[in-house]
Amino acid sequence: MALNKKSFSNLVWGKSPIRSLCFVKKTFSGRNNFGRVTIRHRQSRAVNKVVRLVNFKLFNLKNDFAQIIRFERDPNRTVFLALVRLLRSGFLCYIPALSSMKLGHFVAINPDFIKKNFFSKLRIVSVLSKLVFIQKGSTVSNISFSSTASIFCRSAGSKAKLQAHYPKSGLSSILLPSGKAILVPLDSSAYTSENSNKFNYLRKFYKAGQPRYRGYRPEVRGVAMNPIDHPHGGGEGKTSGGRSSVSPWGILTKGYKTTSIRKLKLRAKIRRKHSLLNKNF
Repeated sequence: MALNKKSFSNLVWGKSPIRSLCFVKKTFSGRNNFGRVTIRHRQSRAVNKVVRLVNFKLFNLKNDFAQIIRFERDPNRTVFLALVRLLRSGFLCYIPALSSMKLGHFVAINPDFIKKNFFSKLRIVSVLSKLVFIQKGSTVSNISFSSTASIFCRSAGSKAKLQAHYPKSGLSSILLPSGKAILVPLDSSAYTSENSNKFNYLRKFYKAGQPRYRGYRPEVRGVAMNPIDHPHGGGEGKTSGGRSSVSPWGILTKGYKTTSIRKLKLRAKIRRKHSLLNKNF
């Protein structure tokens, strides 16, 4: 069974995760160690976060296989996680679940060779290998930058396209979901499939309490505050603030003018030429 929306309820593990692969992350309601507010509109959760440790450095292994045991939903991530067992060592770890994954099938990690019918015989649904061994035009995700952990395309449903290889410069061109093309080293690693939970963007909150469970507090308009709390605060009745929209620290929220002096001089020249032409006619 592939990880899709129809068979979702049967696939995702509903019980507790493996404790040795988790850690507790305490939240401090947007305040630092001095008790000062560093992030506005935040509150501490009623229960501490239990975060699953995801292995983004499996590419350090060579010629190994990871068998998919089950899928889990991590409340701290949008993408589903897959609990896998490494065949050589027998260790368990969490990796990002891909849309092509199936229960009991395998993920090949830096295989030495790929023969004919390699995928069908060993039930391999994805390959984690270096970009230099991945065919151009392939869909990739969880892309690392050289020997670092995966940093690109890690969220739900995200995928990138491998455009070209440049062996002379030792780089590969990758088209990201944002439309931006980046150059990464050829020895960077990636999975040959897109991430799971591609319908995550359809998810929405159905009541005001759901964001509160996640530690988000309501935001208040600046004009409804007192002058000590916001530059827009104070006044009699409903006043609009009496100035341009600014942040609580007095920075313009709509940005500053960025026209350069060179452009201003060019405009002045154009206006002067137009005025001279009008005089002549």
